[in-house]
Amino acid sequence: MPINKRKIPSIAELVEGMRELPEKYIQTGCVPFDLLSGGKGMRLGYLYQLYSSSGHGKSTLVMSVCRALAAKGHKSIYVASEKNDELAESMGLMGEKYAGFFNLLPITTYKDLETVTWSFFESDYTLMVIDSITACFPSKLIEEDISIEDSLPGLNARIRGDYLRIIQGMIQKKEKTIIYLNQTRANFDSGWGGDPEKAEGGYANKFYCMVQATIRGDAKVPDIVSGADKKIVGKQGNLVSIKNRCAVPGAKIPLRILFGKGISNIFSLEHFALYKGVVTGAGGWFNCSLDGGVTVDKVQGKKGRQEWVRDHQNELLDILYACASEYYEFLTSDSDSIKV
Repeated sequence: MPINKRKIPSIAELVEGMRELPEKYIQTGCVPFDLLSGGKGMRLGYLYQLYSSSGHGKSTLVMSVCRALAAKGHKSIYVASEKNDELAESMGLMGEKYAGFFNLLPITTYKDLETVTWSFFESDYTLMVIDSITACFPSKLIEEDISIEDSLPGLNARIRGDYLRIIQGMIQKKEKTIIYLNQTRANFDSGWGGDPEKAEGGYANKFYCMVQATIRGDAKVPDIVSGADKKIVGKQGNLVSIKNRCAVPGAKIPLRILFGKGISNIFSLEHFALYKGVVTGAGGWFNCSLDGGVTVDKVQGKKGRQEWVRDHQNELLDILYACASEYYEFLTSDSDSIKV
């Protein structure tokens, strides 16, 4: 008989107490991000990592997710160790329309980040974005008056690993999501044909997150709508799934970023419409039909195709989400075969 006479729980009780929340998703309305889970949306109780080199649109993507969630009545807090108020302002997030649904909070140290995280867990907010975890630094550099030269090697990475380990366990029991942004560094161990870049901060980044994605590609987007083809209004590439517990990893999701405006759902829907056969043809004219060819609209050029998709985006969104798993499977194998 054990010395401690307290009741020892059964295996069934232990398993029940450690059980994760049932799968729950929110369709944000930001198409490329929703497709990361195979079209189911943002998984609650999960830790996401989004990384790329500087200037590829990480902040714009996650702010687009925050804006889409706010439009559906979900609150987001954007924890920024980098200056992003101008981007938030240009995307309309700082206006009265999203007041109370989006908050931008500047931080500098991991201690600040820890305080905000515990407050987030006890709040009614759905999403917390950390932009970026790379820019945070240990508070002891300030509190103990330690110079950068005297700081311990690897201190930053160890603190980050401990932070990710703790919140990874806690968030699985909450109906909340955390997305943290990370920078890349040159990968000198890639060898021939390997990835020339890797996420900064060591293996803890990939180990503790449930979904890891990166933005690749940097093609320029001209302004074809106004006819000013020489004016560059954005960039496009792919949102690539690296690690994924929601769907099969490896998908290359088409992504277009419009400077100061956010993610273009129209571009994503154009790619889907071409895949699904809703839009057919090439060159000067396109046939567009939502009913399998019974009613056909003929439009001229890419500008006409884009305007038709914009006019029918609600119907196209319904079709996309209805067959998202099939479309996601295509994106894992042959997404480059379609040129928008």
